[in-house]
Amino acid sequence: MNDGIERECIQCGRCGGVCPIGRVRSEISPRKTLFRIVQDRGKRLDRDREELWMCVTCYACDEICPQGVKLVNLMFNVRNHLSMEKMPDSIKEMIKTIKEEGTVIPCTMESKRLRKDLGLEELRKPDIQKILKISNF
Repeated sequence: MNDGIERECIQCGRCGGVCPIGRVRSEISPRKTLFRIVQDRGKRLDRDREELWMCVTCYACDEICPQGVKLVNLMFNVRNHLSMEKMPDSIKEMIKTIKEEGTVIPCTMESKRLRKDLGLEELRKPDIQKILKISNF
């Protein structure tokens, strides 16, 4: 992990404001996750901590950080370390959905109806084989 990262982060909270997961799950934010990782340094990290696996690697937090903290790289490092042991069941379920549907969250009938009502084109089915190849699943 990045030594001194806790000194670099000024806890401004900007990363939480741009996090797409934080928008739908207020208990999860890059700043809170960073703080928990720093607290656990030197201890065994809990692989079942959902916030460690929820990052969608959009890099919005990295782009907005005034201190240049690379939170996504930290998340990759922590996940790689933890995946040596075992992934939480919720993440296994997400991977299964990606393999079957090509997306983490399948498009519902309600979403399809809403898109049609708004005059948006129907979503194309993702190329699952391409996703699997790129992601090394």
